[in-house]
Amino acid sequence: MRLYLARHGETDWNAAQRFQGWSDIPLNEVGRKQAAALADRLSVQYFDVVYCSDLQRAIETAKMIVKLSDCKPNLHSDPRLREVHFGDWEGLTYDAIKEKYPEVLTAWENDIYKTARPMAGRSNNYPYKSNPCWMNYWTA
Repeated sequence: MRLYLARHGETDWNAAQRFQGWSDIPLNEVGRKQAAALADRLSVQYFDVVYCSDLQRAIETAKMIVKLSDCKPNLHSDPRLREVHFGDWEGLTYDAIKEKYPEVLTAWENDIYKTARPMAGRSNNYPYKSNPCWMNYWTA
C-alpha cells in the first residue's frame, strides 16, 4: 500500500496567518492554483480512494485530484479528518492570541496535548494521537 498525504491549498486566512482550525474557509485564488498544480502532479498516480475532511477547502482540493486522475477514485469526506480545533483562537493571528491569551498560549506551546484552548478543549483530535478514523482507513 502506498499512502499520499497532501494539505489543502491556501485560504485567505492562511495568507493572513490566521488560525483556521475547524472554521470552514474556502480556498482563495492562490489555493485553487496550488490545488490544480497538485492534482496535475498526482494525475499519473493510481488511487483507489481519496479521503479528506468535510471542510470546503479540503473537499475542493480533493475534488481537483479526483477530476484529473485517470482512475477516477472514490472521494470520501469525513469530519474526523479535520485539523485541530482552535476554538476562540480561530480567525486570530498569533500576535492577537499572544496579546489576548498569553498564559494559555505559553502553556499550549509547552504541551499542545494537555493544554485546552478557549472554547476548544485539549488537543485530543490529532490524528496520530487518538483519532479512531485513521484505523478505519488503514484496515479497509
